Amino acid sequence: MGNMDMNEIDHFMPILMEREEEAEATPLVTHGSSHFMWIKHSNLYLVAMTKKNANASLVYSFLYKIVQVRHGFPRLLFQNVFNYC
Repeated sequence: MGNMDMNEIDHFMPILMEREEEAEATPLVTHGSSHFMWIKHSNLYLVAMTKKNANASLVYSFLYKIVQVRHGFPRLLFQNVFNYC
């Protein structure tokens, strides 16, 4: 899919947890040449990954739109949606 190896996401949570412990969490996490743009909604992290020069504003707008769609369907569970992706 796209320009990323899907195994790259395995690096995201350990890096983020380490940075949160050190109070250095930022909305953009870099690991090697991989960049993770993320938001947290309730207990769910929504993450976009890229190795290329992505438009961060557009990516964050998209992530927040996903959250807005969720609010439009209160009975919709994110887990159910992502099980079908």
